Amino acid sequence: MKAVKRERIELQWFIEPLDEETNEILAKILPEENAIFGCRNGKKRTRHNVWLCQCFDDVRRLLRSRLSRGLEFKIFYRQKGEREITECALLSRVPRRRLSRISGEKKQKRKTRRRSP
Repeated sequence: MKAVKRERIELQWFIEPLDEETNEILAKILPEENAIFGCRNGKKRTRHNVWLCQCFDDVRRLLRSRLSRGLEFKIFYRQKGEREITECALLSRVPRRRLSRISGEKKQKRKTRRRSP
């Protein structure tokens, strides 16, 4: 039986800030040329002002700091070569404790207390 070789899909990640504070933080983190105005969403036929992330590590870092900094944003993606973006609802709403499982990091063991008899 021959092994099926899967083609690797390259994705581009985008962040849409939902408030002014988040937009200012993204402007500090990401280069100015990564700001894209009027990017089209394929399903809803709406336009979004988004920031292009260099890689998924930027998205992961923003997801981790979302609760501590009070950031509000939506996450979009598209395959390289496509024109329209798609909202990634799973990552936009994921609880913080599940983020490590999605991103592929190893789970740290919690210390448990032993009960005395």
